[in-house]
Amino acid sequence: MNQQVAQIEKEKTKEVSINDLPQSSGLMNLVERMAISPDIDPDRVERAFEMYKQVRLMDSEQLFNSAMAKAQAEIQPVSANQINDHTKSGYANLSAIHKTCKPIWTAHGFSVSSSFYESEKEGWIGVDCEVMHSGGFVKRYKNLYPLDNAGTNGTKNKTTIQAIGSTGSYARRYVELMIFDVSVGDDDDGNGSKQVKEKDLKPAEKSLSKQQLVNLKKAMQMAGVEEKAVLEKSQIEKLEDLPQGRLAGCIRWLESSSKGESK
Repeated sequence: MNQQVAQIEKEKTKEVSINDLPQSSGLMNLVERMAISPDIDPDRVERAFEMYKQVRLMDSEQLFNSAMAKAQAEIQPVSANQINDHTKSGYANLSAIHKTCKPIWTAHGFSVSSSFYESEKEGWIGVDCEVMHSGGFVKRYKNLYPLDNAGTNGTKNKTTIQAIGSTGSYARRYVELMIFDVSVGDDDDGNGSKQVKEKDLKPAEKSLSKQQLVNLKKAMQMAGVEEKAVLEKSQIEKLEDLPQGRLAGCIRWLESSSKGESK
């Protein structure tokens, strides 16, 4: 009896493959039989194969929707871990979103890929995000975003490549939150709801102060290490995303790099 219950529970949680669905598997068997038959018109085989592809597409979309529902049911709200310097409101950066959500959506067969495309609107870039599922279905999200290259007073504060990177990070976190319908606890980067104050964050989670950022850049200069290497090592989008709790370790790494020690 216990074995039967265990088997039922196993079947309930079993991931379904597109080849398990009767619509596509049965039709493909028919196409295969038609293809090897000397009496069947090749045009009929081609039309049958086109029908099979349409049915397979519908099956893969069904798997996509089913997996998306399961993933969204498991993903919990993401805690705000950064403070917007201009608005003093809290938000979750891309690293926090990935730490909480990515293991769940990948477990359900999803992968996400983003790229830029040229915009005819000056000062804007396009961000194209593809959500791919292991069942074969792909859904795209495209939108235009203004380049984040100036402060609140309109003065440019980033190079073009830095602005593209910052805009891409901003776009990705909002698109990914939207795709998987994830909420951010106490977040409103757009300043509409309850704001998270800097004092509410643990010291290790707070953003670098201006002086700490200056110190980090000086350490990078003395070590002869480029910003790109620090971002890759720390797995962050920009230096401002480095939590205070990781600053000391990052500087120790820079010091060891300047001495030629193992990285």
